[in-house]
Amino acid sequence: GTKLDESELRTWWRTFGDGQLTGFVNQAVKRSPQLRLAAARLKEARALRGVAESGRFPTLDAGGSMDRGRRATRGRPGTNTLYSGSFDATWELDLFGKIRRQVEAADAELQASEEDYYDVLVTLTAEVALNYVEVRAFQKRVKVARENRAAQRKTLDLVKGSFEAGEVSRLDLE
Repeated sequence: GTKLDESELRTWWRTFGDGQLTGFVNQAVKRSPQLRLAAARLKEARALRGVAESGRFPTLDAGGSMDRGRRATRGRPGTNTLYSGSFDATWELDLFGKIRRQVEAADAELQASEEDYYDVLVTLTAEVALNYVEVRAFQKRVKVARENRAAQRKTLDLVKGSFEAGEVSRLDLE
């Protein structure tokens, strides 16, 4: 057999080549509250993982201020401007692995959120496809039943004609 890659697995229903099924699945994916919730959880897990990862790097703080005032110097009026600035960098050594464990936990949460999202996606698309296939099967059954009814009606008309011509008995007609 042919092995599908991950992107093909995420759009497996397209292998049917049915544009209407693809349209129904796309609508379901866009409108599914469960999928939107799973996507929001995935986005949150990615953000929290970024926050945990940021603990590995130094933090930088900078600040500045300006003070302008009027005062007289040697009897003459004037203005003084005073500028001040600060810069601070801190970095926490991860001696006991606290930050590393936080990143690992965030990675695990991210992976779980991704799996949850894809579980919801697969379940949703499978349900849409299953319902679609069932509808198509019922449509086919109805078509076959109508064709059978038309064939039986044609047979009845032939037997009726034969009965009226005296070629078959009443039992054959019934």
